[in-house]
Parts: sequence; structure tokens; C-alpha cells
Amino acid sequence: MPDAESQKPHKPGAPAAQMPALRRWAPLIAVLCGLYLLYLLDGALKDSDIAGFAPNGATLVVSSDDLGHAWQALESTAAHQRMMDEAPQFLFNAIMEGRKASGIRWTPERWGRWFGKRFVLGRLDGRPGLCMRPGVLAQAATSFARLAAARAPQEGVYQIAGLAYGWRDGFLIVSPSPDYVGAALGDDAETIELSGQSDSVFIDWRGDPACRLTVQSAPDLSLDGWVDFDLPERDAPLTLAGTWPEEPLLEVTGSSAEELIALVTELLPEFPGMELVYRAFEELEAELPGDWAAGTNEFSLAVMSVDTSEFLAVPEIAMAVRGESDLLRLRPPRDAIRHEWAGRSGWFRPWLGEKMSVCVAGDEDLRLFTSRERTMARHAGRLGEGRVTESDLFVSFDLAHFASTAKDLVLRAAEHELLPRLSLEDAESYIMPALEAMEHLGTLRLEAEASDGGMVFHAHLESLQVTSNTSGGGA
Repeated sequence: MPDAESQKPHKPGAPAAQMPALRRWAPLIAVLCGLYLLYLLDGALKDSDIAGFAPNGATLVVSSDDLGHAWQALESTAAHQRMMDEAPQFLFNAIMEGRKASGIRWTPERWGRWFGKRFVLGRLDGRPGLCMRPGVLAQAATSFARLAAARAPQEGVYQIAGLAYGWRDGFLIVSPSPDYVGAALGDDAETIELSGQSDSVFIDWRGDPACRLTVQSAPDLSLDGWVDFDLPERDAPLTLAGTWPEEPLLEVTGSSAEELIALVTELLPEFPGMELVYRAFEELEAELPGDWAAGTNEFSLAVMSVDTSEFLAVPEIAMAVRGESDLLRLRPPRDAIRHEWAGRSGWFRPWLGEKMSVCVAGDEDLRLFTSRERTMARHAGRLGEGRVTESDLFVSFDLAHFASTAKDLVLRAAEHELLPRLSLEDAESYIMPALEAMEHLGTLRLEAEASDGGMVFHAHLESLQVTSNTSGGGA
């Protein structure tokens, strides 16, 4: 007979007691495991050993190994912080344009979540396009979009909502132009390699002149690159760089007078008043020997400012020349007025009243030329020693000065309806915020050396101070 002990009900053990609890948590555990697997899959889809693809023959290629990282690095620079403090409207306009175009308020994190790290922007025959390495979200979105998309004549290209797109080796290529997408999918498409710099953006302009540029955001904003420009190689340091007692709007210092004048002519914007400068120097050049630039050892050309006090804007130009050039022995014309400035003898010839003259002063070692007599009076006795640099070219561009001058010119031109397809309201909404932002970016300094059939250069911003909205004033 079984005893009383054996008749007691059996107590389940601890493992058996936990089974119902595990069954209750099983769905959540399965969801978490699925999300983790999706996370791993998303990362694998976004990873690649190249930056992307661009059509063969693209005139512009912009690429980044990690666009989100480069974006965040740019936002941490003093230049971005200063614009956020002093000119937030410009950044707000840029953000709103992107939001209107896509319907999404883009941030570095949101871009990375949808499209991954790799980024290539190209331009072919005036048509832009993007190449990205997206993950699960974009893969799923394009899969659903394909149900409503139409096939384009190009192989592998689909069209929906005014955009063409296609896939190549895990890369999504998008453009308003089906031809761009088809070219990027073609066998002869260009493979854009990784650079190994996640905080930089690379710009390759294949036009004339060709230019390759690296925009670095760490530790602060700087530019490094190469330009297809025939720069004479020097065998001695530059000594006239930064020699001007006042900060010029634009300064270009190097060896070749003719080539530097051509470079400055390309850099300066076209506006009424520049024609007067060109005509004045054409008259001066007509009195010079044909090889006047030969023997120039060092040449510094500066746009000191632009006089906008009247409707016709007139720039103030100054030049300093060293070497064995005939410019150092230039004789005054018959109608010139002899004069002396701070012990430097010379002459000037009025050409357009006080606003435009040809002024020459100096000695056998250094000769100065200015476009106004008052400019010569301010500089003849105050030239500094300059900064000695081993570079073959030195450029200084005062962005704040340029923006302040440009604001006056833009508003005046808009008031007189001289800006094509832009009203005064358009100028105030789109152009003025950009110029106001530029006013707080300091001065761009560039030094270059002759190399690789062109010139390599490094540029950075100087005189940039960061302020906060609570500081009570600007720098």
C-alpha cells in the first residue's frame, strides 16, 4: 500500500515553473533578435570598399567616404558656429530648400539612416545625379516604389515622381535625368575610390581649368588642392606677401606679372567700373615696351577696396614690383604731373578725375602703381616688410570686406532692375543672407607651389572669432 507521503501532489521543479514566463517573453525576444539581425544587415548593406560610381565623362564629381561624419565635422567648425550665431537665416534657407525638395528635414543622422555613409555627386552635360550606398530602409522603399514606377528606355533605369533611379552593386543612383542614371550604370562608368579621410569632402572639377579640391573640417575648415594653372616656380622666397599697410580686399603675390593679372581678372566679378580699370591699364600698357613683364622678380597686385559712393563702382588698385623689369624704369608721359609721396618720387596722370588716375612712384628696387592718387598717398611710405614665404604664390581674400561691398552693389543693382530674373525682394531673400554669412568668415589665405604640371595649394580662414548670441556683440 502506498504510504501517505507518496499520495501528496507532486511540486513542479524550478525549470518547469519558468516555462510559462519564457513563453510570455518569447515574442518580445524574437522581435529584439529580429531587430538586431536587421541592424547587422543594414550595416552590411551600407558597407563598401569604394565610394560609388559616376558617369564616364562627368565634368564634376563630389565624393565623401562618410557624408554624415563630414557633415558633423563641418558643423563643429568655427566658421559654421559663427554663421549660426550671426547669420542663421542663410543656413535656415539652405535647410528649407532641401526640405522642400525631398519632404524630409535632413540631419547627418537621418541621412545616414536612410542612405548610408558613401556619397558621390556627379554632373554630366549639365545634369546632376547622386550615388549612395543605402541600407534596409531605402532598399525597402525602392522595392515598394518599383510597383508604381515606369521603366525608362535605359536598361535598369526606373522613373517615378520626376526622378530616375537604378541599382548597381548595392549602390542607388538617382537623378532627374534617366541618361545620367543609365550612364552611371554603364560598363564604362567611373569607379570613385575611397580616400581614407572620413571627415573630408573631395571635389574634382574636370572643366577648364581642371581643379581637385579637398575640403577638410578637422580641426577646422581648410582647403587643399591642385589647379591646372601654369605657375612659375621661384628660386627665392616671396617678400611682398602681406606688405600692404591696409588689408586689401584681394591680394595676389607671385613672380609673373602677366599671369597674375590674368588670374586676378578671372577672380574679380564683372561689374560696371571694372571696364574703366581695364581701359586705364590698356592705355598705360600701350606706353610700355612689349616685354614689360620680362624680368619681374616679384609682383604684388591688390584690390584695396571698391568705391560704391556713387552708382558707378570703381575699384582701387595697387601694384608693387621688384626685379629688373622695365616697369622700374618707366618714364612719365608728357602730360603727367610730377609728384613725391613720403620721399618716393614719381608722377601721376588723371584719367577720370579723382576716382581714376595712373600713379607711379618708387626707386630702382621697388616701384608702386596705383589707380588713385589718394591710394598712393596712403601706401607709398607705409609698405611693410611683408611675410617671407617659400611659396610660389600667395593669395589673400578678405571675405568680410567683399561681402560688405557686394551687399551695396547687389541692392543698388536690384533697385534699378539690373539683376536678371531677380527682383529686390528676391535679392533680399536669397542673396543678402549669403553675403551676411560671408561677412563673418574672416580672411581666406592661400599659398601655392608649382607642381605636377599645375599648382598645389593650401588655404584656410584667418581672423575668425566665434561669438555666442549672449555675448552682446560681434568680434
